[in-house]
Formats: sequence, structure tokens, C-alpha cells
Amino acid sequence: MPAAVLLTSEELSQQPKLSGLADVLHHTPAARDARVCKAEVRSNCLSGTLVLPRTTKTGVRLAYGYLLTSKRVVLVDDTGALQSHIKHLIKEKLWTGDSVGRFFYNILELLIAKDLHHLEGIEDQAEKLEDRILSGQLDGFSADMTCLRKETMAWFRYYSQLDDVTCELRGSENGYFSEDEQRLFHMLEERIVRLRQESQLLREYCTQIQSMFQSEIDIRQNRIMKILTLVTTIFLPLSLLVGWYGMNFTGMPELSWKYGYPAVIVVSLSIVLISLWICKRKNFGKGCSFPAADEYDSIPAPSLFRFLLFRQRKIVRFTQPVQQLIVNLPHFRYNHVVRPTARIRLHSQRYPRRFQPV
Repeated sequence: MPAAVLLTSEELSQQPKLSGLADVLHHTPAARDARVCKAEVRSNCLSGTLVLPRTTKTGVRLAYGYLLTSKRVVLVDDTGALQSHIKHLIKEKLWTGDSVGRFFYNILELLIAKDLHHLEGIEDQAEKLEDRILSGQLDGFSADMTCLRKETMAWFRYYSQLDDVTCELRGSENGYFSEDEQRLFHMLEERIVRLRQESQLLREYCTQIQSMFQSEIDIRQNRIMKILTLVTTIFLPLSLLVGWYGMNFTGMPELSWKYGYPAVIVVSLSIVLISLWICKRKNFGKGCSFPAADEYDSIPAPSLFRFLLFRQRKIVRFTQPVQQLIVNLPHFRYNHVVRPTARIRLHSQRYPRRFQPV
């Protein structure tokens, strides 16, 4: 096994004296200073950092530094995760021989060994959020969706950077790696590219879910505005009646008429009843239900506006049928067009052979 040295960032800062590494040890980056995955090729060594989008059980970010020479490997880790990987290599005898390239290849392979299962878990979370939209459970959706989008973006960025690292290792010009080892790094690069494509599909899937959420919010706002518009339309003749007789001209006979006030009441009630009869006659949104009280919380409107809407629920209940016009068509589009199209696109890109024409 090549001489592998495992240090912490604190130990590296003390500049330990290691045989054969006196001239290149200062090129080793510390794990605590790592921000991205990178590889820097020099004439006498190859160094860089690895930053994973995962954390330990205690919440510490997983970040490593490394230095490769023709015969030595220096790894910098502050979490102890690399030590368990090295023990796994020794226990399972996954690596034999005196090869720096094969040793570092096995380390990188262990780092991405369970990534596909993690991406499948992210997809399951996205599907649950999509089901929440279709079932109307929108409370706390924005926070969950934001966290999921940030996570998918972090994984996509990680694989893009790791792909650059493997390209540098595969095309290294310092002659540290044999043709077999370069072929191994090429296989690792192809695997990382597939994982990056998987993360890209998840990013697009999250974007589609976010669009569906925004469409659902717009639908709920349109349902309420439809009700308010209908109520305004019904009472508009009454506003005209009030404005007309509010002029108080002396020549208006109704002002001095004994039955003027009861007549205005009868006319107003007649206008309202006729308007309601017309709405029922035209079957505006037959079978539509009024928005539930908890739906007001998901609408980005002022709290006073939502309070007034909730208070006026009984007053505008007669307008329930009109809401079907704005509800049926969008939900039909979600269930039968948008969602199946997103699923088919996701699986066709993941398994292209299944969707090739015969």
C-alpha cells in the first residue's frame, strides 16, 4: 500500500516533517479552508480539495484536502470520515499493490457510493411536495420547497466540480498514473456525469413543482376575486340607486312620498333576488365548493383582507356555483397534462432505452 498520511488541519498547520514530502507538503490545502472541489497540477505534485454537500451527525461539513505525489498520499480530514473509508479499504481488500492512483480512485469511489440512493430520497421528497399541492395542503410549502431546491443545487454543483477534478486526474501530465489508472478515472468520470444528469433532472422537477404551486396560489386568488366581482356586480345597481336618490333635489317626488322608503327597500330586494335568479338560471359553476377557511392563510394578501373574506363567508355563500368555472379546467390540466408530462420526461431521460422507438 502507498505511504498514506492522514492529518487534521491543525496538524498540517504545524508543518510536520514527513520523509519525501519536505518540498511539497506546503502545497497541501487544509480541510477547514476548503470551499469547492478542485485539483491543481504541479510539476512535482497534484493537490486539491473535496467539499461534499453532506454533513456529519453533529452538523459538521464534510471537506477534505489532498496531496498526491508519485509514491505518497497526504489526506487532510477534520471529521474522521476518511479514516473509516481507509479502514474499509483494508478490511474488504478492495485495493492491492503499490499504486497511488488506484488508492485515490478507491477513495473517490467510496465518497459517491451511496449518492444515488440519496438522490432517490430527494426525488421522494419532491413527489410528496407535489402530492401536497394536488391535495391542497399548502401550509409551509414554500419553506420546504426552498430547502429542497437548495439541496438539489448543491448536489449539481458538487458533481460539476467533481467532474473537473476527475478530468484533471485522468489527463494528468506528470506521469503519476498508468494507463489502467487513467482508464479507472475515466470510468469514474462517466459515473459522475450520470449522477450530475440525475441531479439536473431533480432541479428541473423542483422547478416544475414550484410552478404548479404558484399556479395553485393564483387559482385560489382568482376564485376569491371571482366571488368579490360577482358580489360587486350584484350590488352595483343598488349603488346606482343610492347615488341617484342621494342628490336630494327638491323636484324629486319620491323624497316627499309617504311610501318612498318602503318602495326603495322593495326595489332593492327585487334587484338582488333577480340577480341571484339569473346566476342560478345560468348555472355559473354548478357544483363548486367555497374555499375552505385554511386556504386564506396560503394567499399572500394582507391579514385584514383575509379577515374580511372570512367574515363575509356566509354573506357570499350564494355565489358558490360560480367558482367551478375557474377550478375545473386548471385542475384537469394539472392531473392529466402537467404531472404526467413531468413524470414521463423524468423517466425518459433517466432510462432512455425504454423510450426508444422500435
